[in-house]
Amino acid sequence: MLKAKNREARCPSCGALNRVAAYSFRRIPECGKCHAKLPESSGIKLLRDLYTVPRIVWFGIPIAIALFAVMQRENEKPRSVRQGSTAPTTACRAVVQPANGLWQNFSFTKRPAELTIATAVGANYFIRLVDAASGKPVMVFFASGGSTIDAAVPLGIFKIKYAAGKTWCNEHDLFGEQTAFSEAEDTFSFTQSVKPTLDGYTTQTSHWTVELILQRDGNLRTRPISRAEFFGPR
Repeated sequence: MLKAKNREARCPSCGALNRVAAYSFRRIPECGKCHAKLPESSGIKLLRDLYTVPRIVWFGIPIAIALFAVMQRENEKPRSVRQGSTAPTTACRAVVQPANGLWQNFSFTKRPAELTIATAVGANYFIRLVDAASGKPVMVFFASGGSTIDAAVPLGIFKIKYAAGKTWCNEHDLFGEQTAFSEAEDTFSFTQSVKPTLDGYTTQTSHWTVELILQRDGNLRTRPISRAEFFGPR
């Protein structure tokens, strides 16, 4: 038990001189004559205040320190860098991949032209048809590896961008960290014209076939692009 040294203390109430033999921080000494509380040093008061703190608080202090250390370690771990709404997460949960064909249509005009996209086995594709001038999306398609999709598209001049990967996560994460982004260097012009014939007139509309398959005599030039370039302006 911690105790202060024996000393004399004069009572502030009756003036009696008291010799305090056991000046413990666990109790406040009293005057032997009038039983008033005797004066004590600030050190003894501090010890008493600490002693009277509820024990649940003392028990919680080491727990709080341990939790703080864990939080500090978590904050020091490397995290993925986000670049606006298009930045990838460090990991994503695989889900059932969508059906082949049109994913989303941003154009509300007529779609008289045709686009056929054939894909290679071994990867799945998330394909964006974007306006060549503004870079804004016109149509978006999903194609599983080895499949071919046929789509009606509007007239205009477009570029094709695509993301490739194996395990589909969602529209934001696409195929996770392993997603590869590419863009066809050429533009695709979808036009419609009327030409005279012996019987009158005929309408000719563009039909492009794009094969995302590596081949010896292929003429589709592509280049790798960043995730930000793939998503482009909204």
